[in-house]
Amino acid sequence: QLRGPFNPLECTFKGVSRQTSFRKVGVDKDSVNYVVLEPDYLSKHTRMLVSASMGLRQNSGNITLRDTTLMPNIRGFPALMSLLFAPRFQLRVDSEQRQYVGAICGLGFDGRTLKGYDADYDSEIIFDSDISREDLVKVNVIRYNISTLLASRQSLQEYTEGGLTIKQRKVRRNIIELLDRRRRLINNSKFQPTFKWMKVSDEVQGIDKTELQANANLLPYCQQIPLHQYDWFQDVAKNLEELKGLENGDCVTYVCKLCEVKAYSKPDMMSHVHSDEHRDGVDDFDKNLKIHEQETAKQKYFQSLEDDGIEEDAEVFDIESDSD
Repeated sequence: QLRGPFNPLECTFKGVSRQTSFRKVGVDKDSVNYVVLEPDYLSKHTRMLVSASMGLRQNSGNITLRDTTLMPNIRGFPALMSLLFAPRFQLRVDSEQRQYVGAICGLGFDGRTLKGYDADYDSEIIFDSDISREDLVKVNVIRYNISTLLASRQSLQEYTEGGLTIKQRKVRRNIIELLDRRRRLINNSKFQPTFKWMKVSDEVQGIDKTELQANANLLPYCQQIPLHQYDWFQDVAKNLEELKGLENGDCVTYVCKLCEVKAYSKPDMMSHVHSDEHRDGVDDFDKNLKIHEQETAKQKYFQSLEDDGIEEDAEVFDIESDSD
């Protein structure tokens, strides 16, 4: 039987749940997504394919997807959708506790056995884009607003028609802002899904337990794990300045923190610095650095408003903007 030719731009898919992660996944031949081409072949972020139904081949054990929809090509989209709409999820951090690297999602777990309530359908997402603490704050706001709208019919009756519309617009606006944020790619290839829930103390989570219980309804607050203070942009910018001294012999480091490349000699590092991959990475870094500086300045501005006691006026302005 003849197989091929294959297009190098053709996308392949894999399952994210425990019971589908080890199986080969394909799309039904009659589906419009039977062959999906990646328009940006240099992109390293993952995309999300949603299927309404699936079948298991008895002979091969492969999975065939039907009624599929290819989600928008947005950095961090699979991670954000999982954090927004999973019934329960638990974050993963790197060994130095500097950044979030993934999350396990599902119905939760038994606190005594640490086993998932429906372990076969637990899914674990490895982040390929930066998810910050500010993102998680916005995720909590969205989850809380959705919960108050869908918790019960009584909660819906508490809103007037105009108030319900404002609430829905606010949720939609927050989701769009979350998706519109420009994100840097991170390399988490060394992290593999374990599908294991962990018990984390309230002190490590940094959460008031009474507050968590008070809001534990349809979509409870996510349990954040505080990160150690670390400015990735400042660290990488300093490293790039050091690498500029390679040709003059002033640089003694052979590590590129931007591309996560380690060389064992000066010629090898110079070869990497002059490569197209590194130059493209530097251009992307400069753009992200400007956005990071703008966001930092904006956060400092709003923090100064809160310190001066202008928080109430800002909230009034926020509500008025929703009703426009």
